[in-house]
Amino acid sequence: MSRNLGVCVQPDRHAVSRRTAEIVRDAVRNATREAPALLLLSGGSSVLDACVELTQWELPWHALHVGQLDERVATASHPERAWPAIEASLLDRTTENVAGRHPILVDELDSEQAASSYDALLGRLTERMHTSIAVCGLGEDGHVASLLAGDEKNRSRARVLTTGPYSGLLRITVSMTFLRTLPTIIVVASGRSKAKAMQRLTLPSPDMPAAYLPSHTVFVIDRQAAALMHESADQG
Repeated sequence: MSRNLGVCVQPDRHAVSRRTAEIVRDAVRNATREAPALLLLSGGSSVLDACVELTQWELPWHALHVGQLDERVATASHPERAWPAIEASLLDRTTENVAGRHPILVDELDSEQAASSYDALLGRLTERMHTSIAVCGLGEDGHVASLLAGDEKNRSRARVLTTGPYSGLLRITVSMTFLRTLPTIIVVASGRSKAKAMQRLTLPSPDMPAAYLPSHTVFVIDRQAAALMHESADQG
C-alpha cells in the first residue's frame, strides 16, 4: 500500500516558487514584534527562487527572523555556501529590515562550536516565536537539509548537528528531531531529476530522510518531479 503525502503539484518551476512563497506569506502575515515568526531556509535553487518570489509582497518584515536549516563548512566565497545566497535572494531585497538575521557561524567558529552555538540559538528563538516555518529542497537521494541517507546521526535528539562530508564538504544541519517540531514544513522539488525521490516517498517504507518528516509536511513540486508518482500509486 502506498503512503499518503501532502503534495501540491504545480505546472512548472516558476509556479512551484510562487506557491511556496504564498504558503510562507500566509504563515507569517500575522506576525508582530510581540509575536514574531521564524523562517528557516536551506540552500538550493528551488528554495532561493521562492525567496525571490516572497519579496514581491508586503509582509511584516520587522517581525520576521530568518535563519538556516543547514550550511556547508567552507569559506564565505565558496559557491556552495547557503547564507550568502539567502542574503542575495531574500534579505537584500526586502522593503525593510527583518527582525533578525541568524546565520550558522561557520566563518567564526569550528564546526562543532558552530553547531553547538546554533543549537542554543534555535532553542532561544523558537521559545518566543508565534510560528516557525522551514523551507528546504529535496535531494535526488531523498535528503532534506543536510540530513543524509544512512547517517546514524539522523537519530540525534540535539537540535543541530554536524554531518558529512557530502559532495566534499562537512555540513551543519538541524536534526530531524528538531524539524519535526516545526508547525510549517515545505519541501520544494523541481525537475525530472527529483522524480525518483518523489516516487520512493510514496512507497510503504522508503529508507530516506525525507520519509521521516511529519505528516503535515507539504511537498510543493512541479509536474516533472511528480512524473513517476502515479506508477507507485498503481502498484500500491
